[in-house]
Amino acid sequence: MNKSQDINFTHIKLRWSHIIPLIITLLILSGCAQPKVRPPPAGEEAKRIIEVEAVDQVVHYQCQSFWSEEKFSQILESRRKFEGEQISSFKKSLEKYDKSAANTKIKIDEVSKSTTLMCDV
Repeated sequence: MNKSQDINFTHIKLRWSHIIPLIITLLILSGCAQPKVRPPPAGEEAKRIIEVEAVDQVVHYQCQSFWSEEKFSQILESRRKFEGEQISSFKKSLEKYDKSAANTKIKIDEVSKSTTLMCDV
């Protein structure tokens, strides 16, 4: 390799050493972009609010779900079944973390068309 080719290669190498971190940063940032918000399909949750408070080794968990008119009517028709399924599903989701729920209950608010699952983890 002659001196001219060596200088050219070094110049190209320096240029790429600045461009590659820029490309990597752009790829990472594009992965962090927020997805577009779409309205929920009819009959599903419209909104969910989760609150947690840790006291010593206990986490007080509360999840309030707001429902469409149609879905909320179905929930009211089969209230006991809904409560059982929600509690069972939540407890099952905790099993993979080797955790359990106590004092589990569901509150149904007809005014706001919401349900709230509350428990201690």
